[in-house]
Amino acid sequence: MRLRLWTVYATSLLVITGLLVLPAATATTTTSTTANSACGTAEAVPIRHVVWIWMENRSYSDVMGSSKAPYLTGLAAQCLVATSAHAITHPSAPNYVGATGGVPLSKLPATDCTNCRQPGGSIFTQALSWRVYQESMTTNCRLTKDAGGLYVVRHNPVTYFTAAKAGCRIDDVPYTRLGPDLAAAPLRQFTFITPNLAHDMHDGSVSAGDTWLHEQLPAILSRPEYLDGSTLVFVMWDEGSGGSALKGTDCTSSSDWSCHVPLVVVGAGLKHASDPTPVSHYDVLATTETLLGVPVLGPGTPMTLPFAP
Repeated sequence: MRLRLWTVYATSLLVITGLLVLPAATATTTTSTTANSACGTAEAVPIRHVVWIWMENRSYSDVMGSSKAPYLTGLAAQCLVATSAHAITHPSAPNYVGATGGVPLSKLPATDCTNCRQPGGSIFTQALSWRVYQESMTTNCRLTKDAGGLYVVRHNPVTYFTAAKAGCRIDDVPYTRLGPDLAAAPLRQFTFITPNLAHDMHDGSVSAGDTWLHEQLPAILSRPEYLDGSTLVFVMWDEGSGGSALKGTDCTSSSDWSCHVPLVVVGAGLKHASDPTPVSHYDVLATTETLLGVPVLGPGTPMTLPFAP
């Protein structure tokens, strides 16, 4: 059966092709947070929370199906894996800025600059509520790398957008805040998480990143707003391996292996699917904005998501 795209406007779940409004479903009683039960345990309900977890510098073939990534392989076997996902370009910073702001390639920073600023809107100005969690960042909205070099500004996209400056000081926070935040309140409408360089597969290994996800992701997957099907988690990579010689390349239309990145979408209301449809970071942004019922920035097209009937 052809996969269906579900779009959320306010609190209604609409099937795009027929504009059929479905009632909200109740969550199942499943509470396991293992990869084997991460998806397909709830019926489709309106998506109220979207989480992005950004990993680093690994191509699709480095991760998916690798013996070094058993947790991610398990997630992919139960959830949605996009087998033709692509970055926007090389290096890191333009991917983070483009993916969160819909900024076209011609207007993205060309390097991993830390003091360049981006005008215009972003998911941080679009979402009703948001929070960014940066591992190893020691103070809110930090604009310099930490003493140990594990936090870097180029992986913290909200710092680039001038229109989000006020919010950055409040809601761009150290990763250590995630646990207390989860204990105190539901997830924000949009959440952006960056592991540090040792855990995002940039400086560390594929195995180290997979272990980090195995240890950290269950805190989200055990949340009531995840178990009831109203939360989606996108685990994605900024760019592939070996892209240093391809700076400025349009990866969205390139077949180079350094542009082909892993993308796994996790949700209790999702069925398993392996989707070969070409998608880019722009499309993930459009999907997120559409699900959250805010205007779409940039050139992306919403993805087709296999929600349970």
